[in-house]
Amino acid sequence: MKWPIDWRVVATMPSGRITAVFDVVHPTLGPVVVKRTRPERNEQLQIQERIESEIDLLRRLGGRGWPRLFGRVCFPDGVGFVMERVPGHVLDWSSLTNSSAVAQVGLQIVDALRGLHSLGFAHRDLSPSNVLGVGGAAVCLCDLGIARAFGEQPTAVEGTLTTVPPGQAQCRKVHETDDFQSLALLLAGLQQGTAIRPVENRMAAINEAQKESFPSLGEAIEPVEPIIRSLWEGQIDEAVKMMRVMIREYQA
Repeated sequence: MKWPIDWRVVATMPSGRITAVFDVVHPTLGPVVVKRTRPERNEQLQIQERIESEIDLLRRLGGRGWPRLFGRVCFPDGVGFVMERVPGHVLDWSSLTNSSAVAQVGLQIVDALRGLHSLGFAHRDLSPSNVLGVGGAAVCLCDLGIARAFGEQPTAVEGTLTTVPPGQAQCRKVHETDDFQSLALLLAGLQQGTAIRPVENRMAAINEAQKESFPSLGEAIEPVEPIIRSLWEGQIDEAVKMMRVMIREYQA
């Protein structure tokens, strides 16, 4: 990949097949994250449209629970954008140590999702690797690469298979419910310390994800099970209320 001479690429970050993400030191902005098309994919109109859509969403979200957008960039061999380098680390299934931390993370993700949903889009890829821990229990969501407008009709299953909800696995029209059911799977896994629905192979995982019922839960999930059930059933305000109560009780 070709870069401006005064940009220093520090590291390649976890990336997808169609775009690449880099930790970069910018000459005036300092440490930033750059997401750009891969040169071999750059000529595909659909890929360019995805990048442009992600740029537009980050601009409209304005950094509230999401990385701040600094701007669009044209490279000699592709297009991309520069965004805030959020200090911290991505979560993994064993990052959180108690139910209150799970509730705090869940509450912030609900707020970030509601901001995105107010623009008429669903995230569609909630997973630990797309949640950045920024100190304490504070988090920031990232990666809008497969975000879609409500009502769009997907033609293929996209997203992280451990947290793909039934509607997404069945390629139904995009709906905000998808994100909240995905959040239920994410929080259950963070509480348990491992994915609720492990992936052995792609087709088996998709078949499992298409089931409308929530996967069986073990004893480790009991403290947050009512929250998870409420999210799964679309009772978001009730889930938020329970998360706030759990946080207050833990801090008392």
